[in-house]
Amino acid sequence: MSIGTGKIPLIQALPWFSPVSSSNELEGKQFILVTDSVDTDGRFLLYAQASQTLLLFQKKKQEGVDMESSPAVLWISCGTLTESLVASSLRKMGCEAASNYIRGPRDKTNLWKGPLSIHSIMTELVKEEKDISDGRNDLCLKNLYKRIKNWAAQFCNSTATRPLIVIDDASALGNMFGERLTYFFLSYVRSIPHINIIVRCSNDIDKELYVEQDLPSVHPSRKVDWFGAGGQRREFNQLSPTEASWERTLVELANWVVDVVPLASGYSREAHGRLVVSAIPSGEPPLVMNYCLQDTSVSAIRLKTSNTR
Repeated sequence: MSIGTGKIPLIQALPWFSPVSSSNELEGKQFILVTDSVDTDGRFLLYAQASQTLLLFQKKKQEGVDMESSPAVLWISCGTLTESLVASSLRKMGCEAASNYIRGPRDKTNLWKGPLSIHSIMTELVKEEKDISDGRNDLCLKNLYKRIKNWAAQFCNSTATRPLIVIDDASALGNMFGERLTYFFLSYVRSIPHINIIVRCSNDIDKELYVEQDLPSVHPSRKVDWFGAGGQRREFNQLSPTEASWERTLVELANWVVDVVPLASGYSREAHGRLVVSAIPSGEPPLVMNYCLQDTSVSAIRLKTSNTR
């Protein structure tokens, strides 16, 4: 049985609390994969990590570090969210950089400059009337990668906060450009030095397969109450490659996987869902916590296990 141990700010409950941490194998680089579904939207994790990075950026600037030419957060929106909507959501969480982004003039010359840069792929395709159905969609991703690489190259201060690249979301990107090209694109972005990456994708296909196979009936004595990229992979080993979700291959790129799953008891006033955080690769059990969404913040409720029956 799991028991809550009190609410704390979400960012303090996550194992990679500081974006400048160098406690993992990738020389401090962190690739965080967030999986969610239509039942539980995990975009709040992206906002929380982006807000934390911008906050550390601001602190470094106040300490006298020259941050004028250094980027902090690049948000790549692959769905229907526009630049203004992303900035407005970040502003609600107290991001001064988001307020400046909304107030400041934006044109093609400064879209990729400053502490906060937001780029909507869908908006660009509509404005420039690009057609990705003609078989040249690889050029779009190549150009996007070059711009991301040039953005990251502005970071030159080793004592400053590592810039963060947000990909929201990989599933939508795969629908537009194809799964194979999207995987290679994310692999190339991962290879860019001195950055952290957080990617959101969907695990709805895995969820549908889980329901269709009725896995709990195979193990009637064991109730499985969560699934996602960080778990339930063993049960799907017998699936053919055509049945498996391509998003599961992104686990190979990540060193942290966060599955955003609904509570078995449904929504409540105190908790809106559950996070299962897995270190990849690691033999340690995943970190499990509930979360609660407020208007301007997100709280985590750490869980402790009780053996009382």
